[in-house]
Amino acid sequence: MATRRVIPITLIGDALRPFINPAHTQLERAGFMRMMVLGEPRLSEIVEKFKMRSYEVEVVPYVPEGVDDETAAQNEPLPISGTVYVRKLELIKP
Repeated sequence: MATRRVIPITLIGDALRPFINPAHTQLERAGFMRMMVLGEPRLSEIVEKFKMRSYEVEVVPYVPEGVDDETAAQNEPLPISGTVYVRKLELIKP
């Protein structure tokens, strides 16, 4: 008879918690949903399309791993890119 083997599972959210950007947590609590990470010129196009469809849009600048503020200031400017967060605009009802 075969013995059963139990494999412990760690939830992804718990495993990645130290690496999550605080801005992500704040936006998620405010009802925003993370959509994608894009660079220009597509970033502006996507933001405009979401706004046309009555979404509120926030963009958090994307900084690659291992790059801090000092490193970014000393090196060439980073390509313009960001993480797009959206939430449906709540219409004011009389």
